[in-house]
Amino acid sequence: DSTKDNHQGFYDYLKGILPKEICDKIEWKTNDGGLIKAADIISLSLIPLSKLPRSVVDEEISLVKIYNSKQYCVEIFKKILEKQNNGKRKGQTYELMNSSIKSALNLVPQIVKLHDQIYKKFPDAYNAAGGKFGKIDGVRIYDKQHVSDKKYAQKPFHTKYYGWEANYQYADGFIIPLVVGLREIMVCDEQGNLGWRFDPEDFIQDNFSRIISMYSSIIKFANWDPQKIGKDKGSYEIVAGAISMAASSYTP
Repeated sequence: DSTKDNHQGFYDYLKGILPKEICDKIEWKTNDGGLIKAADIISLSLIPLSKLPRSVVDEEISLVKIYNSKQYCVEIFKKILEKQNNGKRKGQTYELMNSSIKSALNLVPQIVKLHDQIYKKFPDAYNAAGGKFGKIDGVRIYDKQHVSDKKYAQKPFHTKYYGWEANYQYADGFIIPLVVGLREIMVCDEQGNLGWRFDPEDFIQDNFSRIISMYSSIIKFANWDPQKIGKDKGSYEIVAGAISMAASSYTP
């Protein structure tokens, strides 16, 4: 479906705003050889789209599906764009017209970047909150000292989108609730256009440890299983509450 939607122009606006280094890595067409699946980017785009009024999106977006159903994300993205007055057909392709949707999609490049920043920060923040991230099953650690132990790697790992070096490799289920939680610091203006309440990178830098100290409880409750965490509505609610609380007293 994502290949077909791409051919019809539903992803053209995203292609135009994503950094070239990211856009060139995306497999917009099946077997195109990209390192990133188009559906992963489309899934992240539902985070800001979920903050728009129902009159614009006309859909109740399930935030949990952003993690556990890429097919749902591809389908709901197309439905939103096809809604009357949101865009128009131009020959055989689609052209996005709605300014509110454009404003939401304009946040996607920074969400992609924040995903990778959170991925790098999370293990150390979890440890600082009293956890032992390296002890979790499925987590691998970059450490040249432990040559014979499969839990350790002699080369650094890399983040999903930008390919930054990282000291840990782990499932996305641990951090997707945190990435989705960024919607709590998005706000619509009087014209219905979406933006950030304050710089999200500064906010994460200043409040991450506080957020993780609240979030770590749900990780223990889920028995350190990233699949349970990513699929559990409670994970997203805990993070949303922690971010909202931090934002309410945050002064940039």
